[in-house]
Amino acid sequence: MREGDHYIINGQKIWTSRAEHSDLLLLLARTTPREQAKTRTGGLSVFLVDMRLAQGSTGISINPIRTMMNHATTELFFDDLRVPAENLIGEEGQGFRYILSGMNAERILIAAECIGDAKWFIAKAAGYAKERDRVRPPDRAEPGRPVPDRAGLCPDARGRADGARGGGAL
Repeated sequence: MREGDHYIINGQKIWTSRAEHSDLLLLLARTTPREQAKTRTGGLSVFLVDMRLAQGSTGISINPIRTMMNHATTELFFDDLRVPAENLIGEEGQGFRYILSGMNAERILIAAECIGDAKWFIAKAAGYAKERDRVRPPDRAEPGRPVPDRAGLCPDARGRADGARGGGAL
């Protein structure tokens, strides 16, 4: 909602990466009530929010979300956040189009990041495989584990209708 030379923003956003470590935020917010917009995606606008000025009692609360991997993801709450009208990017109500066009570049960046991560994981696994101490020949089972027969079946899998293969459950 616009109020003079500011927009007043209320709502929340979940799964926002690195918000607690960022100085700026691109925010897509509804500026035209849904019932007045011509389409579902119409009436959305993009703002540049200065996180350094907006945190705390001035409109944004940031809650970290604990994840299995250290990804620094957060949940954001906007309570009467005052964003100067001059921080509107492009035309009011056209924000969804701007965000979609920006996502194409972001998808390429994420794919490149994933490839980089995959290279790291493969190098780490290969290094471990080269350095580990193999005490037993590869065709021997570890102590306490069943030894597969020539067909690859372990004693607990022989005779089962599904013909399960492998080391059997322990």
